[in-house]
Amino acid sequence: LETMNDIHFVILRAYDFEADKKSDSVQTITNKVAIFISPQFLITIHRQEQPYIRELFEKINVEIKDKTVSTYALANEIMFRVTKTYEVGLLAVYKLFDSFEQDVFNKSKKIKLVQSYLLKRRINIMRRVLSLM
Repeated sequence: LETMNDIHFVILRAYDFEADKKSDSVQTITNKVAIFISPQFLITIHRQEQPYIRELFEKINVEIKDKTVSTYALANEIMFRVTKTYEVGLLAVYKLFDSFEQDVFNKSKKIKLVQSYLLKRRINIMRRVLSLM
């Protein structure tokens, strides 16, 4: 977060829904979302389409025709939605861990140590990013 006069600049990291399952770094499992906020404007910058941002602006365009929307309220909602993207990633990781647990108790299958290591790395990355945000 940086502030200059009445303009605020924030960089967040959203979970990348399309990240490769073998990805294990902040850069490969997240996308940057930069936001410039002032009382007069809100600008978002991101490399990939972020559906939750598009949905928010479509909702605002439909619901609010003649009303003024606070740019800070919009920025707050975007930040909330960025953090919610990690629910998808965590659910996917939990499902894989459940299957690993079954493999541990079902001795007929081999446990894949590389996959479990990658899952552990993903969880640590998500935990670190979320705690910083």
